[in-house]
Amino acid sequence: MRRIPQTLALAAIAASVVGLSACSGGSAGGSAQSINVYLAQIPWSDELESLVPEFEAETGIDVNLTVLGDTQLAQQYQVMFNSGSAEADVSMVMSSVEFPRYVDSGWLADISDDVTGAADWDWEDFSEPARRSVTDGEGAVRAVPLVSEHFILMYRKDLLEQAGIAVPTTFAELEEAAAKLNDPAAGVYGYATRANGSAGVPGAASFVFGSGGDWTDSSGEASLDSDATVDGISVYGRLLHDSGAPGALNMGWSEAVALFNQGKVAFLGEADTLFPNVLDPEASRVADNVGFAAFPAGPAGHRVASYTPWSLSIPQSSKKADLGWQFIEWATSAEMGKTMLAAGQPVTRESAWADPEASAAFPADVAALVRGDSGIDYVGYASPQVVNISKSRDIVGTVLATAISGGDVESAARSADEELAALIESEKE
Repeated sequence: MRRIPQTLALAAIAASVVGLSACSGGSAGGSAQSINVYLAQIPWSDELESLVPEFEAETGIDVNLTVLGDTQLAQQYQVMFNSGSAEADVSMVMSSVEFPRYVDSGWLADISDDVTGAADWDWEDFSEPARRSVTDGEGAVRAVPLVSEHFILMYRKDLLEQAGIAVPTTFAELEEAAAKLNDPAAGVYGYATRANGSAGVPGAASFVFGSGGDWTDSSGEASLDSDATVDGISVYGRLLHDSGAPGALNMGWSEAVALFNQGKVAFLGEADTLFPNVLDPEASRVADNVGFAAFPAGPAGHRVASYTPWSLSIPQSSKKADLGWQFIEWATSAEMGKTMLAAGQPVTRESAWADPEASAAFPADVAALVRGDSGIDYVGYASPQVVNISKSRDIVGTVLATAISGGDVESAARSADEELAALIESEKE
């Protein structure tokens, strides 16, 4: 295995675009039995990198590995895919944000036959929301999901016990409990979650879904101004306006977690993958008093935001799709799923989560929530299901900011709905 330095990877891509090197590798390595694999710099990739020599020994395929930060990776994909360069044979894509745009541009190969034809590999073992997240509107599978995140409720066990408050199971109970525990004079606030502009969309999504709303309707048209969506946004806004810490509008997930770890928040609505952050005694003053529960239900039930941040795909331009699939099949096998889960990576294979030994790296309450033992309906996304997710999140973010500020949510939703409708219409052209 060769790990390609970032500067060399960029040079190889530039050369391939202008025709100065063979389209399947150049200086990055392009022999008949070698592949170029591009990964994002995330913990899953760190774990996989140490195991790649096993794949090479088993298959005789040399792997040229390039690992980049997600922003730089997206920039390089823009260059590679747009030019038709065959530089990448396997590409990790941010399926929760970039996937729709890549599919719409025709950049990702259809791997439906690969995933359904590998009987021992078992496509059905991946969770249904995760499978849906990498399937396009025509039913074609364009990637294999790697890790998933689910919104849950983290809470201070000691504060609830002292106040005699039960863990809230509904939106109404959460609002009531957060209000009771909100004590600014003592430096303790009722509720925290991500809320800074477009980044607040995942924080609000479960309130919208649980209220029976969505960013778009079943026909794919904008529905920001529907009664149910407005109701959900209003609950989210009230919690942060009435029981949130000052500066909520500037708070991302890291700031929300930091506030919780400082002992200044009673309830934290966040992704389950953040559990190590709140249980680390070196980072959290309340590590011994953290509880985990299902995100509360709304009028429409336990409809909770979940999403697949990253997946592995084969670029449409790759000349080595067969070798690329061998790598993906190995990297996402059932056995690898258990290995990754045991190492603390929240994989999307249900068989891994059902294995007590593999899931032991996760708190029992968190593992049970991921398995869906409590009958939660994980929606499979958090953002509007459009091509330009980033732009749509900016639009939704304006309504969320109004709600958090105590403004007129209905009016803001009507204006934003018109913007979202225009965006969706432009994507049909």
